[in-house]
Formats: sequence, structure tokens, C-alpha cells
Amino acid sequence: MLSLTPLGNWLENAERTGLISANREGILSFAGYLSIFLMGMSLGREILPDALTFKERRMRLVSVLGVWATACISYLLLDFVLGVQPSRRFANAPYCFWVAGFNSAMIWLYMLIEEDVDSKLPPKMARAGRPSGYDMPVIIEAVNINSLTTFLVANLLTGSVNMLVETLLCGSVEAYSILAGYTLLFMLPALLMFKSGIRLR
Repeated sequence: MLSLTPLGNWLENAERTGLISANREGILSFAGYLSIFLMGMSLGREILPDALTFKERRMRLVSVLGVWATACISYLLLDFVLGVQPSRRFANAPYCFWVAGFNSAMIWLYMLIEEDVDSKLPPKMARAGRPSGYDMPVIIEAVNINSLTTFLVANLLTGSVNMLVETLLCGSVEAYSILAGYTLLFMLPALLMFKSGIRLR
């Protein structure tokens, strides 16, 4: 929304003459990326606990669909009605709603596929036949427990890559190598903290 005010021109065009102006993207985008993180955490708290009954699972699908609809409507209003273009650089409101809409849509599709697969499994393998608290992959559990740490490390790595590499000029091999290294590096702290019993949220 800042793009609708004189501050928007400063954000886009001001010279980098001081500490704040030199780091204005990071300072201004913090609130947006924090909002994305909190939206993800909120959605996770809604969908991660076991839901054994059909009614609970149906309501969960409806709630995720509601998040998607809200995010999409908000994005469309901001972008096409108010004319505020999404900006990953500043993590503005349209960008946050776009991310929330995309992620919730993907989660909804995964949940729908899970429901379809689950309905075709033998009774002992289906959700209702699993023991409470059945095991999940260690990486997923480690990231879930230290999600804020993972989020912050990933952001630091993103900034480092942007400063050190001309990403727009990378070839396919170089790009995939960077992604592989990036994934390894932001997963590693979560795994080490999980193995050490450290939990930061």
C-alpha cells in the first residue's frame, strides 16, 4: 500500500545515502515476509493435527479453501482495482496475498489427493487405522519444530545468493546447483537443532 503514497517513490527511486536508505528493501519487506510466515504457521496449526472423522477432514478442506478464496479476492482487489502491483522486493500486500493464495491452493490440492488415496487404501493402512502420532520424515519434523529458524536462515541465504550471483544470467546447471546447495544449507541447521534437542520458535 506504500506505493500509493509519496513513500512509494522513495522506496523505488531514492539514492542509497544512509544506512536506512541503503537497506530499505530489507527493512520494509520484513513485515511482509513475517506476515507470510505467520499465515503459514496459522494454516499449519489448522491442518497438521490428525483429523480422523470424515466431518473433520471435510471442514479442514473447506477452511483451506476459504483461506485461498480470501487471499485471491484480496490480491485481485489490490492489483486490478487499486492498481498496486505485487512486489517480491518489498513483500507488499498483493505479493503476500498472492503467496498465501498459491500456497493454500497447493495445500488444498494435496489434501484432496490424500483424501482420494486414503479412501482406496486397505483399512489398516488408511488414516483411521494408523496409530496416533505415527512417524513422519525427520526433515519435515525438524523443520516444523524449528520453522522460524529455517525461515530466517533461508532469507539470509537468499540475500547472500542475490549479492554474490547474477541469478538472471545463470545457466540451468548452475541454477540447479545453487538450489541444491541452498536447500542443503537451510535444512542443515534445523536438522542439527532437532538432533540436539534445541527448539526455537
